[in-house]
Amino acid sequence: MKSKMNHEELTPEERAAFDELSNFKLPPASLEARVINELKNQGLIEKQKTMNIYLKWTASVAASVLIFFAGSYWGKQSIENSDIDPNLAYMLILHEDESFRPGDPMAMFEEYGNWMQDIIDRGIKITGHELDNEAVMVKASSETHFGEEATERTSGYFIVEAESREEALEIARKNPHVKYGGTIELKPYVVR
Repeated sequence: MKSKMNHEELTPEERAAFDELSNFKLPPASLEARVINELKNQGLIEKQKTMNIYLKWTASVAASVLIFFAGSYWGKQSIENSDIDPNLAYMLILHEDESFRPGDPMAMFEEYGNWMQDIIDRGIKITGHELDNEAVMVKASSETHFGEEATERTSGYFIVEAESREEALEIARKNPHVKYGGTIELKPYVVR
C-alpha cells in the first residue's frame, strides 16, 4: 500500500474542492471578542453565544469538509476494510467545543490521510464518516428540537478493529483531531 496520499488520484472535482479549501483563512482569535463587544455596544446582540456559535460553525464546517474528503478518499482506498468484527470494534467519536481550532485545510487533510494510512498499513481495519452540523433532539415527551445551540458538537466518528482497549487508545491518541483541540470519546461495541 502507498504510504502517502497521491493527489493525482483525485478527480478534477475533488482537486478543485481542495484548491478552494486552501484559500480558507481563519480570522485572528482576537477578532471574535472585538466584534462581540462592538455589537453589544451597538445593542445588536444580547448574548455572546450567538457569535461564538457562528465562528465555531465556520471552523467546524472547514474541519468537517476536510474529514469528509479524507473519509471519502481513504474509504475508496480501503473498501475491503469495511467488514469490521463487532467483537473487536471500538468507536472513536469526535467532539469539538470552543477550544477546537482547525489548522490549514490541506495540511489537516494530509494529517488525517497519513493517520488513516498508517492504521491500514498496520493491517488494522478502520472506517468512519463525518456527521452533519445540524442535529435534531428527540425527547420522550414527543418534543422535537431542531438546531439547538450547543457548546459542543459531535463532528464525526471512526470505527476501528483493535485487539485491545490499549491498542484502540493508542490509535485514538494519534488522531489529528486531538492536536487541534478536539476530544475523542472511545467506546467499545457491546456484543450480546
